[in-house]
Amino acid sequence: MRVRQPVAGASDRGRAGESQAGRRWPALALLCAAQFVGVMNFQIVAIALPMIGQGLGFSSTGLQWVISANALAYGGFVLLSGRAADLFGHRRLFRVGLALYAVASLACGLALSPPLMIAARTAQGLGTALFTPAALALLTDTFPDGPERNRTLGIWGGAGPLGGIVSVLAVGVLATHLGWPWVFFLSIPIAVVAFGLAPALLPEHRSRQGPGSLDLAGAITGTAGIGLFVYGLTRVTGDRFSSFVSAVPIALALGLLATFVLIEARSADPILPPRIFRRRLLTGANIVAVLHGAATNTPIFFFALYMQQVRDASPLITGLAFLPCNLAVVAGAALGARLASRAGYWWTMAAVMGIVAVALPVLARMSIDGGYAGTLLPGLILWGSGLGVAQIGIIGAATTGVEATARGLAAGLLNTSAQIGTALGLACLVAVATARTEFLSEDAAIGTAALVDGYRWAFYAGASLATLGVIVAFGIGRGDLRSEADFSRNDRRSPACPSC
Repeated sequence: MRVRQPVAGASDRGRAGESQAGRRWPALALLCAAQFVGVMNFQIVAIALPMIGQGLGFSSTGLQWVISANALAYGGFVLLSGRAADLFGHRRLFRVGLALYAVASLACGLALSPPLMIAARTAQGLGTALFTPAALALLTDTFPDGPERNRTLGIWGGAGPLGGIVSVLAVGVLATHLGWPWVFFLSIPIAVVAFGLAPALLPEHRSRQGPGSLDLAGAITGTAGIGLFVYGLTRVTGDRFSSFVSAVPIALALGLLATFVLIEARSADPILPPRIFRRRLLTGANIVAVLHGAATNTPIFFFALYMQQVRDASPLITGLAFLPCNLAVVAGAALGARLASRAGYWWTMAAVMGIVAVALPVLARMSIDGGYAGTLLPGLILWGSGLGVAQIGIIGAATTGVEATARGLAAGLLNTSAQIGTALGLACLVAVATARTEFLSEDAAIGTAALVDGYRWAFYAGASLATLGVIVAFGIGRGDLRSEADFSRNDRRSPACPSC
């Protein structure tokens, strides 16, 4: 009698599937830790900046480079990092980025001079650029499209504001009692633990094309073009569009980016395949991401100036005043997950960009002697909730239907759009505020009131950008009558463009 043999590997595949499912939530916790570290790095340094400047002897003009050097490295390399993650492995680039970030953070805390600090901050920005798109790609690797991914995006999105909350407390405790270097040391243990646990908890995905297919010409021109563009916009912030110093890098950047487009159109394996922009969801989400970054990330700059220059608040009090906004972002991220599952990504983006468009005029009610609870708190809560919900819609739209071999690229492109939007928004809104303040300052009797009125105009300009985001999200989404799920099923890769 012939004995039926068991199907080889069937039980093993079942156990492997159960094991992978069991690792999903620990994996999400690990990715949330990375998101937490990235946001904490930005906010904690912004709040501790005066202490860093005093401790290392930065000049008033040189201190901005503690922020700008990090932003330039991040903005310039995040797109390339996303593509490299697809080629070399999402988990591998995630770990490399965390390792570089931890070493650079240690160097920041041990820096003894301004040049060493700026160099370490540049390396820290590069490390963040490596692990951020890889983390988002790993999240989409681990959780499939649909309500489950929306829930995880809500949790992941809420981890960032928690980093901001810890930043406020850390500046008040660590920097005050132990010194400013400890604001950099705080994130090192988190990065080290995430580095060590990644192989056990996170899946590995990479392109079948192999590591030799990276487009070096596109990498050089694209990275240099984006970096110069962000640099030029940071100079515009101080020079108000009139300086030759700011015009030259922007002109060079546009030339490099035009060259990058030509290279990508002719490359056999481009970093940014032109066909990827045929995805309506991804393209529209990146346009909204630019406007979202300009309208939501920029106002914190004016809020901090208002609190410290007009209300004479300390950096710690300024951070505590901003705390309700961070809490609202956490709540908004949870709400955004439900809204995206029920209404779809386009309606989610349109609705919450509308909330931001309302929140900024509410914040514009600020005055020289206005109370916090009546004039600032409602606007901060609205602003934060809109920011939290919007990022779920934007991330979901940008990653829906994207194959594992292109998820790092999609994440890198989205982060690049947000970075450019932030720099562009800051340049435009600072120009608006400065022009209004200078116009009113012709009357010497106005004084500080002119400064506050300039901030108001900046908030109104931000509201205009948010309104434009509503129009873009509604217009593009309305034109696509298919659901996101239908779009994902029908929009498959072409063999001629395996990265699309």
